[in-house]
Amino acid sequence: MKKYYGSKKFYLLAGIALANLVNVGIIHANDVSRPLVTDSVASPVTINQQNTTSRQTGLSEQAMSTNLVSESQRTGSKDLVSNQDSQVPSTTSQDVKTVPPTNPITLVKKTDQTEVKTAAVQDTVLSYSGHVQDIGWQAPVTDGLVSGTTGQAKRLEAIKINMSTPYTGAITYNSSVINSGWQKAVSTGQISGTTGQSKAIEAIQINLTGDLALKYDIYYRTHIASYGWLSWAKNGAFAGSTGLSKQLEAFEIFLITKGAETSLDQNKAFIQMVKPSLTYQTHVQTIGWGPLVAEGQLAGTTGQSKRIEGLIVNLSSNEFGNLQYRSHVQGIGWQNYVTSGSMSGTNGQSRRLEALQLQLTGSLAQKYSVKYRVHVQDIGWQAWVYDNAIAGTTGQSKRLEAIEIVLVDKIATPIGLSASQGNYAVVNNIIYLDAGHGGYDSGAAYFNQYEKTLNLQMQNRIKAKLEAAGYKVITTRTSDTYVDLIPRSENANASLSDLFVSLHFNASTSSYANGIESYYYEYYPEYPSAINELYHNDPERLSRSAFLAQAIQSAAVKNTGAKDNGVLRNTFAVLRETTAPAVLLELGYMSNATEFQKITTAAYQEKLATGVVSGILAYYKHYTV
Repeated sequence: MKKYYGSKKFYLLAGIALANLVNVGIIHANDVSRPLVTDSVASPVTINQQNTTSRQTGLSEQAMSTNLVSESQRTGSKDLVSNQDSQVPSTTSQDVKTVPPTNPITLVKKTDQTEVKTAAVQDTVLSYSGHVQDIGWQAPVTDGLVSGTTGQAKRLEAIKINMSTPYTGAITYNSSVINSGWQKAVSTGQISGTTGQSKAIEAIQINLTGDLALKYDIYYRTHIASYGWLSWAKNGAFAGSTGLSKQLEAFEIFLITKGAETSLDQNKAFIQMVKPSLTYQTHVQTIGWGPLVAEGQLAGTTGQSKRIEGLIVNLSSNEFGNLQYRSHVQGIGWQNYVTSGSMSGTNGQSRRLEALQLQLTGSLAQKYSVKYRVHVQDIGWQAWVYDNAIAGTTGQSKRLEAIEIVLVDKIATPIGLSASQGNYAVVNNIIYLDAGHGGYDSGAAYFNQYEKTLNLQMQNRIKAKLEAAGYKVITTRTSDTYVDLIPRSENANASLSDLFVSLHFNASTSSYANGIESYYYEYYPEYPSAINELYHNDPERLSRSAFLAQAIQSAAVKNTGAKDNGVLRNTFAVLRETTAPAVLLELGYMSNATEFQKITTAAYQEKLATGVVSGILAYYKHYTV
């Protein structure tokens, strides 16, 4: 790769963050179907509805007053009618005085045996507030108004509810915090949730006690991520969700007279993930489709030397996510992923399945892991693997004969069958060689020679020496073809390889620059991992990569007599996205005429290859003794 101003040109795949437009969350106005306030009513807790709403939304008072009407018309679902009221004639216009939105808002309740449907409650006032991400505590709002935000993707972190009443009893409430669960219930004026910990509430529960519980029903609903507003919960029922890691963003509360009829939707106030079940079946050589078996049971055969040709896995529910799986098939390679209920593999083609990958999607993947193992020709049962790790073999022409699958609680670190899947304790004696550039990407070009050609020549020499030593070698390319950066790492991660070596030759604007240098990964926050988030900065991977880089660097310099430019670190894409210990080698400068004459000869390339192989063997000796 070419150097500019004496430093190595970045071989990067940079991620670009696109700024998203954020809609302002509108605070819902009190429904116009709610009872109106008379001038004579005094409330211990009053709030200017128009000013509060415009302050939280950033809208002008004029624009807000218009919105109050339209919002009320949209959400006119709080129309409350008691059995006694249904037989009472409607009130005349002079019975109730309409108050503009700027007047105080107070709690109201039904009255018995009266000509008016509703009248203001003069002795009980409910107010509540939320602690919102990046905002903190919002101003309290009253009966039926929104606390929190919508359309801003801001988590609600805590709630606080107050009540002024002459009646005995209290309002009690608690919240479920994502990854922490339900907290201890608190009462009037206390905080439920957390502040200063960046944790989101996912569900709430509110109830009344004492005389309050005899006089009123309390209704509440929540706005949660990905779902929006849910239905209304009542008197201690759960509202929100658990098990989905969906942050609660806003909530509403109000009281009505005990037993009063409402038109409120209470169909789906709470969403809770229930673990689905699995069944699966295999298509077996000379047998056909076997029976459906439950999770953890054997599908296929053992001891009969019969190949699995197809697989169908069924998930009992895909409400919260799905199951994806794919097969590595004889003569085809990796197929595309299919989902629950679909066949992976072939039917009627007499092709063996050689390897499998299974993974969950959606919220299911955040709560559960899929665990599976396979019985392989000449090997028997392999170890259990998890969450898209490869089970089986590739490139060895070995058939799968049986499989077992189980859903388990989410594990923090999936266990794979190789270092390329994050299990660095496993040694498969497989090396992945990556000849840099290729196709229309020629790399550096000097003296009528392309870097891509030299890279492939070196790969072939190193490959031959490793295979002669008994190792299996997998390569990115075997000819002058272009392979993008991410697919290089994807191929390596699916290969069961123990380590990854990317081969390059260097270039600089200075014709005097010369020598060999080896790189391993360094994390740069501005270049986040695209496909290797779990392992890119794993301490064990970095430690092993550093050892491998130093071992190869020392051996290559010693064997060739080239200048030692040392072991360096960078965030090159192939180093960042590869799960196994990985190094990128710069084996000499094409821009230096003297060094160019060396690196283009077969004799010098043999010395380089011997040095690289010596470093790789030193790595295996160090980590397998």
